[in-house]
Amino acid sequence: MRPEEEAYKAAKKAGEDTATLEKQGILGEAKGYFKRMEEGDREVLELWERFRSLSIERYAVTYARLNIEFTEYSGESKVKRETMDRALEVLRGGGIVEDDEGAVLLDFGKHGAGKLGKAILRNRAGTSNYLLRDVGAAVQREEEYGFDEMLYVVMSEQEGHLKWLFKTMELMGGGYAETAKKMKHISYGRVCLFFYWLV
Repeated sequence: MRPEEEAYKAAKKAGEDTATLEKQGILGEAKGYFKRMEEGDREVLELWERFRSLSIERYAVTYARLNIEFTEYSGESKVKRETMDRALEVLRGGGIVEDDEGAVLLDFGKHGAGKLGKAILRNRAGTSNYLLRDVGAAVQREEEYGFDEMLYVVMSEQEGHLKWLFKTMELMGGGYAETAKKMKHISYGRVCLFFYWLV
């Protein structure tokens, strides 16, 4: 998928129309498959659940070596579509997002945060992007847990995305803006773990 992704990113950066690129090759297949997942395709969801379960089993083994145990494994892939739709309604109602050739776009420059550029929340096919799923995840976690603080312990490469996330929540106003104040990024570089056994 790398050559197609690179071509897509280059076209996007140059301000060119990416509609054709989004439908080609493995990138197009991936987007189409994800659309089926969001639309509730039973076959796709069953396969995703299987891979998710296998992944969590491996995570648990790895974390057990570090004497770490989690009570729940949840990510942006578990966000309910209704939650994302509700968040998007708030963003639309506040004039925070706009339609752009079928996609839903947030231009941070129009909201006093020009350095953050622009972000897409829904692509032209109507599926959610990573940012909208993370907004939905934050909303769901606040509603479910009423947390005092939510820490995103992720590598420094995600800093730009998390700035988008925190600013989007702030722009939503009200309780969402209050939630944004409780969200923090704990940044780190790449981590390599080595385990040594002495025999």
